[in-house]
Amino acid sequence: IAVCAAVLASPARLFAADDELTVRLPSVVSRSASLVRALIRVPREADNRMLRVTLDSDTFYRSSDVPLDGNEAPRSHTLAWHALPAGDYEVRIELVGANGVKRVVRRQLHVIGLE
Repeated sequence: IAVCAAVLASPARLFAADDELTVRLPSVVSRSASLVRALIRVPREADNRMLRVTLDSDTFYRSSDVPLDGNEAPRSHTLAWHALPAGDYEVRIELVGANGVKRVVRRQLHVIGLE
């Protein structure tokens, strides 16, 4: 049985003020296919247009764009990745407004494949 563990390189952060872009990546351990979830909180602002989430390592890349409808968009967004290969990842969250990227949050994620 293969065991995969995802461990944060920096401690998980609790959500802060309503005007901050934040991300929470809990530690994950799975005895089958690993699952890593990112919970992202977006401030409600009229010019919010898109949330771009990128997961990048030496051997894996995934990017997702979530359209936002300004003040009407939900504050919380969850993205999930299944069966990630072992490696060091940068998780990059970009909040895009009408005039381009407004805020960026980066987190490091370390995924260990155990036999």
